[in-house]
This record gives sequence, structure tokens and C-alpha cells, in this order.
Amino acid sequence: MKVPKLSVDQLTVINSILDQIKRHTQYNNSITEAVSSNLDISLNYHTHPNEDSYCVSILSEKIDLLTLTENKQSFIELAHIRGIGKSEEDCIPLMTYFGKKLKEIYIFNKLPDVYLNGSLYLQDD
Repeated sequence: MKVPKLSVDQLTVINSILDQIKRHTQYNNSITEAVSSNLDISLNYHTHPNEDSYCVSILSEKIDLLTLTENKQSFIELAHIRGIGKSEEDCIPLMTYFGKKLKEIYIFNKLPDVYLNGSLYLQDD
């Protein structure tokens, strides 16, 4: 799939957000701990009621420690960023770039799956 190119403004916003995440103690530690626990990371690109802009939640899968099974429908929010996108059409280019950069910074095993308003939208093979 050919991913549309991001504008200079979009790249600037994403790179600024990545810098803020690295400096945000809770967000940075939560992502680092999830990755060191070998949990898969997902991105949920979404809106909130009565809001026009899109947010992204950085999520990790939740593991039931009692049964040691993975419940892929259950996630823990590691970080929540408001105003990352302006439209649904921005989802693939923004989340593809954002996911690749997060993978580089935090050394994920694979690219994050991308959800659009809570539904699986793009998955790394």
C-alpha cells in the first residue's frame, strides 16, 4: 500500500509530539515498561464527542496474569495525545509515520497495529 506523504507541518507536529513523549516521565516510562515486558503496542486514532480533531492513544495489550493468556480486546492506555490529526483521511499517513518513529525510539518488535475509533484498521504482518 502506498502511503500518502505528510506535509512539513504534519511532520513537525509528529516530531514535536515524539519529543514531548520522551520528556513526559509517565508516558515514557509506561511505554518503556510495556516494551520491556514484550507487550505489543497499538495506536488508536480517534475522536471524542463534540470534537473535530483526532487524538491518538498509545496502547499495550493486557495480559491476564492468572491464566497467562493474552486478551487482544483489552488494552491499557500508556499515553493519550490530543489534536494529532484533522481528519479520518490523515489516519494512515500520520499513524504509519508515528508508529515507525515510535518503533525506532522504543525498539518495538513490530510496527504497532492501528485502530480507527477502536476498530482494527491497519495491521503489521
